[in-house]
Amino acid sequence: MKGTWFVDKKNIAKGYGKITKEVNIDTSNFYKINAKGKTLNDFRNEIWDAKKYVSENNKKGLVIRNLIDNKDWEKRDVGNHIFVIDKNSIKTKEIGRAHV
Repeated sequence: MKGTWFVDKKNIAKGYGKITKEVNIDTSNFYKINAKGKTLNDFRNEIWDAKKYVSENNKKGLVIRNLIDNKDWEKRDVGNHIFVIDKNSIKTKEIGRAHV
């Protein structure tokens, strides 16, 4: 299943790359699960099961709340990770408009 990953914390997002972008995501038709502070390695099977559920039930994505998955696992930064399948759910955050 193809999709795009997002996270709601800037410090975690920067662990994935230097360039980050703020977006708004409509998660109204997303399947939601709670990792309860577990790491990706400890919660991997539940995520695979949830992605299968998303695929079989025509959901537009998956929200994994309270997951530890960042470059520096020692920090144990908890964030909400969002897997988007339907790119129409992603809206670029409007910061300002240039008037010419």
